[in-house]
Amino acid sequence: MKELFTNITNEKNLKKATRCLLRAALYRALAKAYSYPVAGTKEAIIENLTRVLETRDLLPSTLSNAVKDALAPLLTLENENLESEYLRVFTHVCAADCNPCESSYVCKHLFQVSQNMANLSGFYRNFGVEPTGERHDHVSVELEFLGYLAFREAREEAEGRASKAREVRRAQKLFLERHLGRWFLTFAFLVKRKAQEGVFYEFTELAEMLLDSEVKRLKASLAPVKSIGELPLPITNGDSERFPSDAHETSVYGFTT
Repeated sequence: MKELFTNITNEKNLKKATRCLLRAALYRALAKAYSYPVAGTKEAIIENLTRVLETRDLLPSTLSNAVKDALAPLLTLENENLESEYLRVFTHVCAADCNPCESSYVCKHLFQVSQNMANLSGFYRNFGVEPTGERHDHVSVELEFLGYLAFREAREEAEGRASKAREVRRAQKLFLERHLGRWFLTFAFLVKRKAQEGVFYEFTELAEMLLDSEVKRLKASLAPVKSIGELPLPITNGDSERFPSDAHETSVYGFTT
């Protein structure tokens, strides 16, 4: 990953930037994992996780072990089996027993859904991105947005812009506190309860460890929803449907992969 910053001579800045890139790659892999599998999905996840392991000495040992555990079953899994496993856990729609959308966990009324989606859109617009392909509150979109912020932080650190890097870290902290950090543990509980084993169980274990390390790094104060073991609220509008698409060469922000 250091090759992305070949013009940086300050070793301290380079090390900080590389750690940020590791986090960005993990977020990117997990965002892909929770998206509907299409051509290239498996390869993209493997590529990102492999890059992380190449510089695993910069990661906590527990996190690097979780990366290995997530990568191992994926290497021997056929693409069609990845899709079958995805459908077994998540189905073609946002199933009530394992809903991948934030609003299902934090909203009690439809007007709250609209407000929550508007708040998320505001976060994305502030950084010049516009998610496509999934709902703005889908777990894959929120993970990729954090990955994008981690990449932005890497760029600021590499070029020695400490104040800009702090601003991006603050954005990550706020996003965890106001959005993904509030509901992901409940979602993770439901995923693991339904999956029991296999790639999505391992992906979710990795995601839990990554977010736990990020909460500690950013000193985020979370107020998670208190519904572990309860079914999340169903989203009944048409936006809850999810089908395969041909847009697999584009990230949720419209960036070419």
